Amino acid sequence: MINIYVQEFMEEKGRRKHQAEHEAGKKLLKKMLKEIYEVEDYVIESEPQGKPRLSSHPEIQFNISHSSHLVVCAAADTILGVDVERIRPFRSQMLQKIFSPEEQEMFSGRRMNEEEQRRLFFQLWTLKESYVKAVGCGIRMPLKSISFSFDQGKIQCSQKQYQFWQTELPDQYVLSVCWKDKLPATEKPYLTVMDTEGYSGNGWAY
Repeated sequence: MINIYVQEFMEEKGRRKHQAEHEAGKKLLKKMLKEIYEVEDYVIESEPQGKPRLSSHPEIQFNISHSSHLVVCAAADTILGVDVERIRPFRSQMLQKIFSPEEQEMFSGRRMNEEEQRRLFFQLWTLKESYVKAVGCGIRMPLKSISFSFDQGKIQCSQKQYQFWQTELPDQYVLSVCWKDKLPATEKPYLTVMDTEGYSGNGWAY
């Protein structure tokens, strides 16, 4: 099963921003490991390419992402990656830099207003980021080398051995998850959303 924890945190500015994001991610991971896996003592190390892993519990895979005042932690028994981004303006030059020709056609071939273009941009962006985080190659992989499309609401990817799921959270956040093994048709990611104080609500993600 893939478990996803989402929590708000107090956003900081300037020098404190990176530290606040890092601490929020650590706290959410600690909470998830205790509640889902009953793990309280663990060791985190980095793989050669920099992806963090639980060396003390290799059977548990995890990944963390944050944007603005939201942090996300996903965990499962398979390789996975997660990315969350708040929908916001983007530079038009980015389209040719990070999207495949087929993806660029999605912008030029449709009549979309500015809001719809921003949403599509971050839908594709977070899918790409979730993939490169799953495989652990980070920015070393050209994002144009991975291509996505949407077929009647289903996510299609040029990397066929990976599965994807995506949702939009309140306050215009897009969340995407990538994992390697195919889940049974009856099993979906399980989403738990919390405010800054803790538990808010959860449910199966469809």
